[in-house]
Amino acid sequence: MKQVTSQINPRETKAIGWYAVQWVHVTDWFKAYSDRLRHGHRQPPAVPTLQQPPVTQPVTLEANTIAAADTSKPTKTKAERKAEAKANEYDKLKTVAKESQGLLAKVETIFPLTLFPDTLIIDRHKLAITYRNFFKVAQEVSVPIETIKNIQADMGPFFGSVTITSDNFINNTQTVGFLKRSDIKLVQKILQGAMVAVKENIDISKVETPQLKKQLMLLGEAHHT
Repeated sequence: MKQVTSQINPRETKAIGWYAVQWVHVTDWFKAYSDRLRHGHRQPPAVPTLQQPPVTQPVTLEANTIAAADTSKPTKTKAERKAEAKANEYDKLKTVAKESQGLLAKVETIFPLTLFPDTLIIDRHKLAITYRNFFKVAQEVSVPIETIKNIQADMGPFFGSVTITSDNFINNTQTVGFLKRSDIKLVQKILQGAMVAVKENIDISKVETPQLKKQLMLLGEAHHT
């Protein structure tokens, strides 16, 4: 069955509208003239002024196509999209590396109780413990800060130790002894605050390092009490 489609030409529509308006003017003139004759007036009314039909300029499909082509945005090639993705990943890597330089805590064991002091470092992303047995001889253990499950502090009158539990440790726990009492409290508050932040799904990536350290210590202190 043949399908019949109809299209409306704008030029024809304008012409039909113009002729309809002129016809109304002529009809009104004849009506006014008839009224004057009935009342005894022989002089006809003024003839209405007819306007010229509208002239429209045709717009070709080619012109529309060229205009649409000029305003369209150029598409990126596969190589350009790949290079842009690599640049974004590199920017993310630089951001993470810059954030890692902002230390939250760094403590060392007391000399001369340990001839080669051990070091415990906490930054925004990880906890690192370095055990030193001799000059330029060291063993480092590092885990993401969100994998820490528990921290136990044992404090004496002058110094103490911390025992940290994580599933990523080989024996699940790591102990650092001969630490100052103030250093033990600092490490305990920061790690407990970080565990609370992880548990509550708090995004700490956009917090500046000084403010982050302060807020983690407040969380850790409230959790400890």
